Amino acid sequence: MTLDYHDQGHWANNFGQAQSPVHLTGTPAGTTALTLTAPYRITQVAADDTTLRLFGTGAMRLDGRAFQFVQAHVHAPVEHQLDAAFDLELHLVHEDALGQPCVVAILLPVGPADPALAAAMATWRPGAATPLSLDLTPFFPHTATMYRYRGSLTTPPLTEGVTWCVLAQTEHTVSAAQVTWCTAHFGANARAIQPLNARPVLCAQLDLQSTL
Repeated sequence: MTLDYHDQGHWANNFGQAQSPVHLTGTPAGTTALTLTAPYRITQVAADDTTLRLFGTGAMRLDGRAFQFVQAHVHAPVEHQLDAAFDLELHLVHEDALGQPCVVAILLPVGPADPALAAAMATWRPGAATPLSLDLTPFFPHTATMYRYRGSLTTPPLTEGVTWCVLAQTEHTVSAAQVTWCTAHFGANARAIQPLNARPVLCAQLDLQSTL
């Protein structure tokens, strides 16, 4: 079922006051390590009319916790807001062994078209899951400011307890045409900004590591 982003006020929130997305600010202090432990291999573009959604395999480690990749999808316009301008937000959704979610959100500014997203867009078919062989590992930037906080899913059921790692970066870009493609096919699919409610936000430079 397609989510009605024009009627977000009626999305049921039965959780609390730690919702996402939020407006993020802060000056980077120190570094935070994120370790890739298995390649991110996309194998399928989903039959989804809400977003460009990709399934496959991959894994990472954060703060000593192992996370398995579940799926990736895009939001245009971006959901998390910063003072700098970004135009598309890629969510890499993970879960640990207990099912606790961690989302790595990569913020993308407009610039040259991204070839990986171009391949996914060319493969997408309305109402049909289609196979795709795509290496998404290089999408992790080596230089980025990472904002970490505890929040929620940004679509119903809006479950809280999500670890967010939002990467503000300029290594990867999307073209204006790619942003337009997303909004033309899925509409503007960004949830409105939610109150931070005094939640702490850790701002640090990304230290991207790999055991691949």
